[in-house]
Amino acid sequence: MQQSLALTLISLLLFFTGLFGGNAPGDSLSPPPAFRNPWQPSSGASTPASAGSGSFGTAPTLRTSTGVTVAVGGTVLPSEKRINLRSGPGTGYRLVAQAGKGTPLTALEAKSKWLKVRTPGGQVAWVADWLVQPGTAVATGALRRTPLGYEVWGYYDTDGTNSALDVLRREARNLTAVVPFAFRLRSDGSIADHHPSQAMSVAKSAGLDTLALIHNYSGDYFSSQDVDALLRSASARHRAIQSMLHILRSYGYRGVHLDLENVPPADRELLSGFVAEVAAALRPEGYLVTMAVPAKNQEDYANAWSGAFDYAALGASLDRVVVMAYDEHFRIGDPGPIASLPWVESVVRYAASRIPPEKILLGIPGYGYDWPLDGQDGRGISYQQAMQIARTQDITPNWSGDAQSPYFSYRSGGTQREVWFETASSLTPKIQLVQRFHLRGIALWRLGLEDPALWPVIARSLG
Repeated sequence: MQQSLALTLISLLLFFTGLFGGNAPGDSLSPPPAFRNPWQPSSGASTPASAGSGSFGTAPTLRTSTGVTVAVGGTVLPSEKRINLRSGPGTGYRLVAQAGKGTPLTALEAKSKWLKVRTPGGQVAWVADWLVQPGTAVATGALRRTPLGYEVWGYYDTDGTNSALDVLRREARNLTAVVPFAFRLRSDGSIADHHPSQAMSVAKSAGLDTLALIHNYSGDYFSSQDVDALLRSASARHRAIQSMLHILRSYGYRGVHLDLENVPPADRELLSGFVAEVAAALRPEGYLVTMAVPAKNQEDYANAWSGAFDYAALGASLDRVVVMAYDEHFRIGDPGPIASLPWVESVVRYAASRIPPEKILLGIPGYGYDWPLDGQDGRGISYQQAMQIARTQDITPNWSGDAQSPYFSYRSGGTQREVWFETASSLTPKIQLVQRFHLRGIALWRLGLEDPALWPVIARSLG
């Protein structure tokens, strides 16, 4: 009886302390006794991010009052059914939102027992530190998703026509993000700016996320010399990161998408280190760091195209990884399927063994190649162009049961030619791999090249 009375008195005391102390539900000026290990020094100053080891550094961390650390850009989850998010680090700041249990919040900064976070909707706010705990969510950055939880990215580029813009306007409801091929990274770290303002305005008006694609494409090829010089220069890498931040702040992109191709295999560690540097610099600002990587189904360190890409190391630094599962047969080479189903499946299986599947988007091709059989280089063609050739030549395309892809041959100007391309039918089983391997979604290269019948497939399978 006496024990029950004592507990009642303690409960009343705690109730009135909270009532008159000015704390709203979900806030606390001091955590429960079990969480009294402080995150910060008693001075209340912001906790400095600790530098990572190695010449390039790793993602900085924040010291937590629960006795653990969380990476800047890492995920924390509410430990209560509902917590309050405020405009500043204290209960005196206005309430701006609430987050329910299980909501992934991105950790940005720690200050005086409060944590600055970004919500899945992109809002930046502060939460009492003991009301969250390190999360296990792999995708640390929040991007828009379809109702089924997938992401559908469309790469954007222009070929002098409005085909990409027309598709963006027409199919925005089936997309979650748009990635413009617009920013060329030079060897000195400067970036040539070709921001497509009209297209990005359309995307943002439709509520889509946008990611600035940073590439090393120069002239008509991806420059191995430029990327090698960049990776080997600390000052160039620093300038590149500052240039990225300037672009993101100026145009309001959600983050960056690195598309560095033709990287020399000898630069493998340098590339992984640079990506870690980019993540360490951009995440504290609340930006996502994503990357496109070449397809491979085994490790070959000497491979001129894919040897520089350490899937595991890159995946640890990145929020999303687009595996470019196309160009099984290149424009420069022998004819064959752009992305046969067995090959794509082997690529997905290997990638998912090295990178958390929740971070992976399957890159799918909307295009084809038209090769002359005299040893000369082929040319890239859209689905519409492939079908126009077939109609002009009065040809019904064949179907390869092994590759699960369409193809046909024809003669032009005395030269025998062979076309392989992608249709909604050939892409459907590849999209199903996203569900089978529990990937994050797809990324289409590029808007305007694809079979229009692909969009109902995307809506049914991923929407």
